[in-house]
Amino acid sequence: MNRKVTKFLKIVVTILILVIVLSVLVSYPSFKRDMQAAHDRIAGDSKILRTDKYTIEYSVKGDGIPVLLLHGAGGGFDQGLWAGAGLLGDGYKIISVSRFGYLNSPIPPGASIKSQAAAYATLLDHLNIDSVVVVGGSAGGSSAMQFANDYPDRSQALILLMAVSMADHSLDDLPVQVRIIHLTQKS
Repeated sequence: MNRKVTKFLKIVVTILILVIVLSVLVSYPSFKRDMQAAHDRIAGDSKILRTDKYTIEYSVKGDGIPVLLLHGAGGGFDQGLWAGAGLLGDGYKIISVSRFGYLNSPIPPGASIKSQAAAYATLLDHLNIDSVVVVGGSAGGSSAMQFANDYPDRSQALILLMAVSMADHSLDDLPVQVRIIHLTQKS
């Protein structure tokens, strides 16, 4: 490359870096305010169950038929409560869990879909609930299906809402945008 092109590229890169830094500086206060508002909105709505294997964040709202709501990738127990209120209304006891890695439910060693389902059973034992309607939305679908499979006597029904539910298969024959979706939905 000649000097003029190199100099031009350095100027362009410098301007891009300055624009990015300025964007972060301008948007950070708004981001921090929004995150604090979200934190304040859900503060105090959940409880933590600590066992020798798991730390499980959950919330229970309402009375009636017990429904275990398993959220997608966009939230935690709060997303489950929101979905339950919008989809079910009154007459249900909503048990909403933050899945492993969300909000205050850390990822335990050796975490898997199977161990996540076992954590749900542990939570139900703690709550003295024998059986539930299991609702899995989006990324919560895999552990909802695993729970219903592993604990059929505790599952009154299984409802999947736009759930991640396909078995692993070769992604080689899929278009790149579909491969990206499959990779981002694994949890």
